[in-house]
Amino acid sequence: MQPIHVRDVAEAARRSLLNPGSEGHIHELGGAETYTLREITEMVAARMGRRRAFIPIPFGLAHSLARLFELLPAAPLTVAQVDLLLNDSLPASGMPGLQELGILPRRLEDALVDLPAAP
Repeated sequence: MQPIHVRDVAEAARRSLLNPGSEGHIHELGGAETYTLREITEMVAARMGRRRAFIPIPFGLAHSLARLFELLPAAPLTVAQVDLLLNDSLPASGMPGLQELGILPRRLEDALVDLPAAP
């Protein structure tokens, strides 16, 4: 995954709208670095002062569990979410992105300071 800060997305949209030459162009947006879902979850838990045990689950089992969870009123996991995790969420290589718009992406670690810190 290559998470991007919402302010970087908003700035990219603003600059595209202000630039008449950007009409019809597609920009693939991604954050400064790539992470696994586990790395992101560990960073958020550490910032919040929480320890969590992580148990790897094969995608086949995750799919089955998600089907069961979808029967609940507020499913903690859906089949669509499992399907999204099967593929990398990265901008396509060779496509213009934030750099071409003159935007330096924020790092996830820097954005985590907005989360409540551990008491």
